[in-house]
Order: sequence, then structure tokens, then C-alpha cells
Amino acid sequence: MLFKDECVRVCMPADLERLPSAPITALRLVELARRSSVSVADMEQAVGGDPATVVALLQASGKNRAVAERCTSVRAAIERLGVPRALCVCLGFRLLVRRRPISDIDYIRYWQHAVLRSAYAGAIARHLRRTDWACIKTAAVLRNIAVLIDRNADAAISHSVETSAGWLEARNVSSVICGLVAAGQGGHACLSDIDEATACIVLAENMADVWLCSDWQTTIASTQALAQHMFGAIPDLCAWVFGILGPQAVELESLLQIRQLGRCKIIELYKSACRLRSLNCIAATQATGVASDND
Repeated sequence: MLFKDECVRVCMPADLERLPSAPITALRLVELARRSSVSVADMEQAVGGDPATVVALLQASGKNRAVAERCTSVRAAIERLGVPRALCVCLGFRLLVRRRPISDIDYIRYWQHAVLRSAYAGAIARHLRRTDWACIKTAAVLRNIAVLIDRNADAAISHSVETSAGWLEARNVSSVICGLVAAGQGGHACLSDIDEATACIVLAENMADVWLCSDWQTTIASTQALAQHMFGAIPDLCAWVFGILGPQAVELESLLQIRQLGRCKIIELYKSACRLRSLNCIAATQATGVASDND
């Protein structure tokens, strides 16, 4: 059950639907908002693996009617909004107060898988020298966001990819991202028909399974076969992707710190976020005014 409190309603942006964020994301956001200077890279690193916050940023960045093109990556959304306004959006996070929600969804594992999937997809795409690697990384983290939407865990898991794409499309998320989220359905038998960008996400998903699976030896063999099937023309790719099995330091640190917080800590975070969001909203307004004067 989601925590209900007056400070939650104050902190949450009224025009955005908020799904539960990973607690580590909320902690990092509050820490960032207390700094005197925050870069786009700082923001991207703090929120890029959290599906709920990524959706909020993409939604908010798409509300500028003067710009028709939708953002296709977390970095692009932050740059369009500007760091102060992006912080305002992100500080509207929502947290779970119960360790075992009624839905029986394993949120800790879900957040861990999202972090790994995003990190691997971006790394594979960069290795392939794809210019759209940031878009692929963003689509990867959103691939199973329906798990956060549907409170029936079994239904959410079985229909997650299809539902995720439809849900994102209804919220004006870029059609490019929605297409990548929806692609590659139907199991390994359909993989011969997918393009390279989708293949990066599918392989990243399997690599995340390897990292989180207790029977990793069996899973790693099937994932190596999958990599060879999808990227057989690139001899060194299979060896390379499993050379980084075990995410980079930042992603691994995120996984180790993902845990549910107690009620008192959540209340403290909400209050801090509410106060810091107000300050960043003022900064964002001032920055907008300066930009208008310069124009």
C-alpha cells in the first residue's frame, strides 16, 4: 500500500501520475538537491535506473508545446527541462511504506533488474557504436514498467511488455521508446526478425537474469547462445558482454543499496523533498525568467 500523508500530496506534482520509486533514488535525489551545484550528468546517474522517475521526466519534458519532438533519453529530458526544473519533477517521488505490498510484487528484485537491464543495454549499444545508445538505455529501463502499474503480479508479469508500451504511448512518451519497449515479444523464436537496437535490450534483459538468478550457470549458457544468435557477425561481442557481467561500480553500488525504508525515514524523506522542491521550483522560475529576458 502506498503511504498516504499530507506531505505526499504537497510534494507530488499534480499533473503527473507517480509510480513507486526505488528508495535509493529518493535518497540520492534529496542529497543532490542539497548541493549548491548539480550537473546534468549527476541527475542522469541518480535517476537513470529508476523506471518511475524516468517516466516522470519524459512526461514533464513533453509538456512543452513549443517543442513538438519528444525526448528519447533521460539526458535529453533533463537538458530540455533544465536541472532545477528536472529536480522539481524528480523530488515528487513516491515510496512504498510496507515491506510486502498486498500485490506480492517483489519490488526489490524489480528495481535491481531495471538497473542492470538499463546498464547492460547502454553498454552493449555503445560497444556496437550506436549513436542512439542513450535511447536504447532509456527504453530498457522502461521495458517492464507495467509491473508497477498492475497490482496483480501474475497478470503484470505475463503481459508486462505489451502493457508497458501501451501505457507509455498513452502518456505521450516518444514513439521511438514505445516501439523499442514493445519490440521483441514472442520469445526467442521471433528474435530473428528484430533489429539491432531491440536485440541490445533483449540481450541486456537476459544478462540481468543471469546476475540475479541463483542457477546462473544454466542461465549464462542460454544467454551466450542468445548473444551468438543475435550478434553472430561480431566475434568478440559475446566475450565482451560477459566480461562486464557484474555491472559497473555505480550500478553495483545501486543494487547493494536498494532496500525498503522504515516509516520514519520515509516521512523524513518526504518532508525534505517537499522543502527542497519548493526551493528548486523558485530557482527554475528564476532561470526561466532570465532566459525570457535574454530572448
